[in-house]
Amino acid sequence: MLDYDKLAAQNQLIIGRPDDLEKVLNIRAEVGQTITLKIFDGTTSRNLDFEIGAVLDQSKIGDNGDKIDMLMLPLDAMNRLAACNTIYQYAIRVSDDLEQLAETEVNQISKETSGLDVRSLSAAIAQNENFIQGMRLALIVSVAFIGCFALMNLVNTIITSIIIRQKQFALMRSVGMSQKQLSSMVCYESLITIAIGLLLSLLIGGGIGNILCSILKNGLMSYLSYQFPFGIATVYCVIVILCTLVVTGAVLKHQNKQSLIEQLHK
Repeated sequence: MLDYDKLAAQNQLIIGRPDDLEKVLNIRAEVGQTITLKIFDGTTSRNLDFEIGAVLDQSKIGDNGDKIDMLMLPLDAMNRLAACNTIYQYAIRVSDDLEQLAETEVNQISKETSGLDVRSLSAAIAQNENFIQGMRLALIVSVAFIGCFALMNLVNTIITSIIIRQKQFALMRSVGMSQKQLSSMVCYESLITIAIGLLLSLLIGGGIGNILCSILKNGLMSYLSYQFPFGIATVYCVIVILCTLVVTGAVLKHQNKQSLIEQLHK
């Protein structure tokens, strides 16, 4: 257990991020070790020796490294060393119903005090919401573009597959198959192909999305949680199926306007 009075009386340091200390100053921190630092007290600079009183375990800091200083001194020790006010940040916590009032009063104080910067929770939330909305819009545009490209490719594939089988369809009609039976056969074939493609797309796409979210969650965005977009997937599947039926029916109807002799000679 750390003794604050001992830390303050002996100017003992607490090393908050030992790995960063080793990278920046090439010092491998150990309790009891003495290090020399140049201190600016507000008017002059001088070299002082500090004993390391404690070293935090970097492996247990996790994603909170940016919230912990690399070097920490007790406030009483800092006040003895510096001739100026060493406090650089105040955090004000109020209840939800008083947040707007407190923000207004603090903003008024900041206008009257030069060099004072204020950041409120509501402003941070609004900034993050704007960022999320921008990312969401970019993702929607990207998904819409990919979806349109996929639909165009689907239409092209259906039209091409029907045109190159025109003679085959004409032969089937010539041996007794009705136009209704032919249309049903082609529609069923198209639906089976589309169903397999959609199933693979949903499985592969959902798996890749889950993997990407897991990677981002273990990295910078610890707040992410993967949720499969059932609504968007359902709408997309319905659009693909309807496009398949409409395009297939339109192409077969166009072919049906030609006689069997014309279709066989093409």
